[in-house]
Amino acid sequence: MPGSETPSEYLCCLSKKLMKYPVRSKYGHHFERSAIEKFIQSNSFCPVTGNPLSESDIGPVNKTLQWKIKAWVNKNETEAQENSESSSEGAPQHFHCPLTKTVMQEPVVTKEGVSYERSAILKWLKEQDVCPVTCSPLSPSNLAPNAKLQEEIDDWLLFGGALPPSPSTAAKATCETSLPFSKMPTLNFQSSLYQGLPTSRGSGNPDRFKKRFAKEDLIACLDEAISCSALGRSRN
Repeated sequence: MPGSETPSEYLCCLSKKLMKYPVRSKYGHHFERSAIEKFIQSNSFCPVTGNPLSESDIGPVNKTLQWKIKAWVNKNETEAQENSESSSEGAPQHFHCPLTKTVMQEPVVTKEGVSYERSAILKWLKEQDVCPVTCSPLSPSNLAPNAKLQEEIDDWLLFGGALPPSPSTAAKATCETSLPFSKMPTLNFQSSLYQGLPTSRGSGNPDRFKKRFAKEDLIACLDEAISCSALGRSRN
């Protein structure tokens, strides 16, 4: 359950899970109705106190407690949705799943070119057999990972929720430093960061990882160049 920690009084004393239909025993403990009924079928005692307990010792659904639990769940779901929407602000529109309206973490694409968050579209297809955007027939077998979009989103996240600078912009930023070219750090794309990257089939795309680390090398070197430039100016 998203949000703050679940209050202990909302948890079943038997299953330790959030209750939907809380019932109270004659000893004052609350249980999920189905959990305590199943327990009593093979036991004749209270799972908390060890005292004798039968179905007649279990009261009806506690409507007041049930209402409190539902109110708490709704409040936390609303907060989680607001936080998710806030984290998606500024993201390109095509990064958003048409179903969740948030930035996708594992995008998949249909044959018609519509991308969705994988978990969201699979959940949709359990009850529907059409694309929610085009209304064309759709099944899980028609979905494929959208590697290109995944890379774009990963890059966007890598640069702190901003689109990565173009190569020309990065080069210009480097050239504008006052550090002599001879003292500029070398961009080493054969970094030791690449050692140990997955290479076996099924363990990921090594080229994608290398590209990612190459970008991180570039960022680190540019930061170093700017820092060295600033240090040189301060000494002057």
